[in-house]
Amino acid sequence: MRAAYLLVAAAAGLSGGCSHYIACAGTDVIALETQSQVRERLGRPDDSLQGATGWFDEYHTRRKVSEAGSSRVTSMGMGIAMTFGFVEFLAFPAEVYLLVRRTLGGQSLRFNYDSAGRVTGIFLDGERLDWKRSVASSDTGPMTPPQEAEGGSPRP
Repeated sequence: MRAAYLLVAAAAGLSGGCSHYIACAGTDVIALETQSQVRERLGRPDDSLQGATGWFDEYHTRRKVSEAGSSRVTSMGMGIAMTFGFVEFLAFPAEVYLLVRRTLGGQSLRFNYDSAGRVTGIFLDGERLDWKRSVASSDTGPMTPPQEAEGGSPRP
């Protein structure tokens, strides 16, 4: 029985968060703040439309996109820490599968903008990447904060 414990402890020590590194690798789109920065980094969008919530650019891409700011990757990091690395036995193959599927089949990358051209939301295959940015803006309401629309100063 001691040999089994030692084997499990050794295996846990070898799993160093590789799935987290895979998810965080790639083009960092969360750092992009304006429409001009997005188009400079990613090129011309496949679609640029005005929806019910404002303007958005839609890209279909096969490039690896960093998910460093997404809630999924944040949760994965917490899972790795809380299970002392045991979740890696499931997360690593799942992350490799996701990488291969998105590289071969492509993925949808969408940027929402306010009326001034600032990025208010980033979505990868429909999942929000920039959940920290969503505190300051809403993807369900108007793209312009109410104080700015009424001529007031922008929110902090």
